[in-house]
Amino acid sequence: MTRGRGRRKEGLAAEVEDEAEGKFPVRTSAIVCTKESFAAVLGVLALWGTLGVVFVRITPDDAFSHDFEAHLEYTRLVAREHRLPSPTEARETFQPPLYYLLASLLRPGAADHVRQVRLVSVALGGVTLALAACALGRLAVGPIVTATVLLFLATTPKFLFLFTSYNNDALATAVAVAVAVLAHRLWRGWRWPLGGLLVVTVGAGAYTKSTVLFAVAAIGAVVALAGVKQDPGEGRRSAVRILGALALGVGCFAPWAVLHNHRLSGSFFPVPCEQMPAGLLLPEAPLRTILTPPAITSGEWADPFTHQWDETDNKKSSYLAYLFVTSVLGEFNLTEPGEQAVWLLLWLHLFVYVWAARRAWRAAAGRAALGALVLTFALFASYLFRCPYAPCMDYRFVAWTWLPWAVVYSEALRAADRPAPPSRTVRLRAATPLLPFLATVALQIDVVVALLRAA
Repeated sequence: MTRGRGRRKEGLAAEVEDEAEGKFPVRTSAIVCTKESFAAVLGVLALWGTLGVVFVRITPDDAFSHDFEAHLEYTRLVAREHRLPSPTEARETFQPPLYYLLASLLRPGAADHVRQVRLVSVALGGVTLALAACALGRLAVGPIVTATVLLFLATTPKFLFLFTSYNNDALATAVAVAVAVLAHRLWRGWRWPLGGLLVVTVGAGAYTKSTVLFAVAAIGAVVALAGVKQDPGEGRRSAVRILGALALGVGCFAPWAVLHNHRLSGSFFPVPCEQMPAGLLLPEAPLRTILTPPAITSGEWADPFTHQWDETDNKKSSYLAYLFVTSVLGEFNLTEPGEQAVWLLLWLHLFVYVWAARRAWRAAAGRAALGALVLTFALFASYLFRCPYAPCMDYRFVAWTWLPWAVVYSEALRAADRPAPPSRTVRLRAATPLLPFLATVALQIDVVVALLRAA
């Protein structure tokens, strides 16, 4: 036993040393799970489940959702006619079919069908948080930071809106996060069963929503860049195998793209951008919208919301401004708890984003996560050249990036999980970085409670 423990200790020490040299974007191949960490994760999941169920039961079926009637129509069409519709048959039938096939199993004709599907979305939110906890556990993040990061995500209004809606974004986000977690696990040691599971998960994501391919491309790019840094050997072989599994999973989508989409519509990815209302059109050209910095266009400071239907300049004149606001609030104008509280929430999120990114850059895992964020947002921006409309900048299409953000936050907060030194002053100083996160969590809960009271 002693000899085995010594070998294990040497292995972990070697991994930490390699990470310090920038060779690996992860710290250890084993999930570090103490009783405290397990209890912290269970506590957050219980809070999320309670919050999500209460929100579903109190709010209307279409509350804070996108294209609710069109998604419901797709499900009922599949259930009623027992076939997959053509891409041009209805407003949302250009979407891949997996989400609607699964939703059609939950009694589409029943009065409580929508509520059942929304509760499944709540469960998918719990799965997303659990997967994030697994990733943080593999990075040896302690219980205090893990609980803080998960609470920060779970109480964000956008997270709540997405994972309580009748929309394929819920399943697409959870599947994309699962792809990232599996790739993360396989990086430190290839296992063929997990490799096969990665192929299936990527394929499931592609058959859920084509925007999952943005996540797959970004994850593949990070793996490829990390693989280049490796010495020839197991690390580089793992990178090649992961890239092969990602490519094979994407290839599984080819029959649908060719035999269904292209055969019936003439396009492999038939997104009906031309059917969007003129009021949603970007006021500037896509390239200018992408390059315009936030906070400099007229109308941005009038209130904290996106105003996607306004034809004048506002947050939809800047890609980064629109992406940032929708990452917190979505595209909705919140009537509660008031504009000042919402502005404060946005400022707190901006501070956390910038502060965490600066601190996380010092660690290899933080740099890998930041690279995944930059690559995803850059790939997503290219979509505007095909579909130059405001909703095409909504964060929900790249919401899987809550996972790399969780890594960034945890790396920035890691000092709070170190063993407590004898000095109270030093302990308080180590815990100080938690305060902006906890203040944001408190304000987010206040916003959610206000929305529930107004429902």
